[in-house]
Amino acid sequence: MHKKYIKGTHPSIAAVDRPPASWRRLLVVREFAESQIRWCLGKGFVDFWYDAWCGDLPLALELGMSDPPHFLVGEFFTSQGWNVPRLREWVPEAVVQRIATIFFSPEQDDVMVWVPSPNGDFSVSSAWESRNLARFQAGIFTPTQVISQIEEFLGQMGRARAFARPSFAGDWDCPWASLCNPTRRDMGTMLVSWEKPPTGWLKLNSDASVINGKAAGGGVLRDHWGRVVWAYYKEFGDLDVLAAEAQSLLFSLQLCVERGVSSLIVESDSRVLVQLVGSKALSKWPLCTVLREITHHIGRLEATLLHVFREANAVADALASLQLGEHRLFESLTALPSKARGEARLDCHGVPRIRTGRC
Repeated sequence: MHKKYIKGTHPSIAAVDRPPASWRRLLVVREFAESQIRWCLGKGFVDFWYDAWCGDLPLALELGMSDPPHFLVGEFFTSQGWNVPRLREWVPEAVVQRIATIFFSPEQDDVMVWVPSPNGDFSVSSAWESRNLARFQAGIFTPTQVISQIEEFLGQMGRARAFARPSFAGDWDCPWASLCNPTRRDMGTMLVSWEKPPTGWLKLNSDASVINGKAAGGGVLRDHWGRVVWAYYKEFGDLDVLAAEAQSLLFSLQLCVERGVSSLIVESDSRVLVQLVGSKALSKWPLCTVLREITHHIGRLEATLLHVFREANAVADALASLQLGEHRLFESLTALPSKARGEARLDCHGVPRIRTGRC
């Protein structure tokens, strides 16, 4: 059907003279379906004007352009990054600046992300529920829609191996039980310490918090003596916890790249984030683009990403909770705020914290 009716144009604008019934049925859902599709960039075989890849609207619609020349996004890539001069020939400076922040990965394929699904995968049920929502409910979720969203979210959590076997005791016929992580242990009490990296290595700890709806991140880079090399605090606006954790980790990795860091171990207390990055699973928009960039930087730095308990991430946790109202970069231990400084000193001397809960 693509070859017969679309013939090289974009599906959102393709027109057919004397269309058959099958094409007319597609036209009924075309506008809705296109509005729910986003793209994570890989090789760039994505329509520059008519696909939604740099925001929630295609650029042609956002800029009010009629019949623009056909370009693929990849035509604006160079080996050094975006071809900014060429972008400026076609879009306003504000859009150029937005595009310049978008990560692309030419060694990977472009990935279509279905917005209504919490894990980014298309499903008939999510499409049907979203279509009904857009058509009839004016934004009000029905019980069936809530159940569908929960099922999609549970699927993503299962693929990230975030389930524990005791949670399914007596319910092993549940489809999610097969996704349990067999290594998780029961509730208990234990001592947890931050561990110094091996001689010649650096360790990066990252964390995030969401307080009163506002997300912020903090992180610290230390050497094998436990000495602070640098640390940061950065605010990210309105994000959920997982997105904030991802943005904070990405920001810390970007700092490492900018400063030429090598021989790096990275730790986060977000088990779901670490497992999503490790699994390379598709995620919701726009988290999927952040996960791809994290994976790219970890590979570039030849780093290892590990999960640690919150008690072993105390300095980053203290930094993420500062609520300073502005971005801050700390270049030494003495420059850190008092709580983070105290936690860093405890870590340097190997003082453990008590963890009570799931161990």
